[in-house]
Amino acid sequence: MIGILLVSHGPLAEGLFQTASFFLGEMPQITYRTLSADTDPSIFLQDIKSAIQEIDQGDGVYILCDLLGGTPFNQSMLLNRPDISIFTGMNLPLLLELAFSREPQNIDCSQILDSSKSGIRHFPLTAPEDMDYDEE
Repeated sequence: MIGILLVSHGPLAEGLFQTASFFLGEMPQITYRTLSADTDPSIFLQDIKSAIQEIDQGDGVYILCDLLGGTPFNQSMLLNRPDISIFTGMNLPLLLELAFSREPQNIDCSQILDSSKSGIRHFPLTAPEDMDYDEE
């Protein structure tokens, strides 16, 4: 089974981890690391490496980063390992899709990306023309 590591600036990765556990229950081989404002990037890289050792059982690891070009992404890119894939713009649908299809033969990255993007929508809420907001 492929491991999943969530990395972010601040507590986003922890929040996604906690929210995913609401849906999935126990999540073996999934963990997170968060970067605080005062953490040296090289220390954060060591933290990422330690997390990978915890969750990699030989099938590789997917790293989900909050932001393309940010420190969590940049430090993850320094790993330069063929058994690690990095996704940016992590969101809950992406995490759930990967968690449900972690056997190497089940992974279709294009489909997973499409699925995670499809949940991003805009629904403008407009009020009826005749509504008077001053009335109580």
